[in-house]
Amino acid sequence: MKQMKTESPGVKRGLLLLVAAALLLSAVVGFMGGAARKSSLDFTHRPGPGSMVLVEAGWFIMGVDPDPGSPAEGRPDEQPAHRVSLNAYYIDLYEVTNTQYKRFVDDTGWRIPRWWKNGMYQNGMDYHPVTGVTWDDAAAYAAWAGKRLPTEAEWEKAARGPLGRKYPWGNRFNMKKGNFQSEFTRPVGSYPAGVSPYGCYDMAGNVWEWVYDWYRSDYYQHSPQCNPKGPPSGTHHVLKGGSYHTEFAVDFIMKSATRYGKNVYPQENPAFGFRCARDAAPGKPAIIQK
Repeated sequence: MKQMKTESPGVKRGLLLLVAAALLLSAVVGFMGGAARKSSLDFTHRPGPGSMVLVEAGWFIMGVDPDPGSPAEGRPDEQPAHRVSLNAYYIDLYEVTNTQYKRFVDDTGWRIPRWWKNGMYQNGMDYHPVTGVTWDDAAAYAAWAGKRLPTEAEWEKAARGPLGRKYPWGNRFNMKKGNFQSEFTRPVGSYPAGVSPYGCYDMAGNVWEWVYDWYRSDYYQHSPQCNPKGPPSGTHHVLKGGSYHTEFAVDFIMKSATRYGKNVYPQENPAFGFRCARDAAPGKPAIIQK
């Protein structure tokens, strides 16, 4: 039997370096192509981006009550918990994607988001939520699409359901049910286990979402019970839902009752996006599919 040739330490080191280089190259290629692979979502068996779900008219619990035993449970601007009645409306199942926003830009000549290059979003980000948009950008897109921005109350009801869940999926926080503490957005609808009672995706995490209302810290103290639309004026508009970039106090910030409206700078934030709503007439279908 022939004796196997033993490789020298130098050859072994060389082979190890080649393997390490190959693994590193694979990781880099994977990172560069990761967005494209993650954007290849299958909407064959579920409604696609732009689809809307009907939220029936009725009451729900908005805001939170103060809890002396757990001050972090709710900030003063989220208090008190109060019953709100809304007319029926439709709301998008998903956040508006780059592909949808690109059609709007091409059709209207509206300014591109801050983070796009040469008039285009990053390759492979088709189904990621559009980011770097101001409230004015979001409102302009909604009008072009024949929709509008949801009011804060509409957004919160769609996220919490009529019984006022703490999070879209229930009352206990779960890191696996949304895109939190991450470096990047994820394609819309990537977390089916985290849907709201009405079937809306990504209402906790991925991107903060613009709503119609101006922000005022004491608004809940005197807001109307029926169809509130926020203060008549203000400095900043409200954002809801938290984002992928939220790193601290995640369970607190991801509450559906959380309101972000102070010192919103810059508005063209890479963690800011939106979804749309529209009024619903009687006899309309439960889902409008795209």
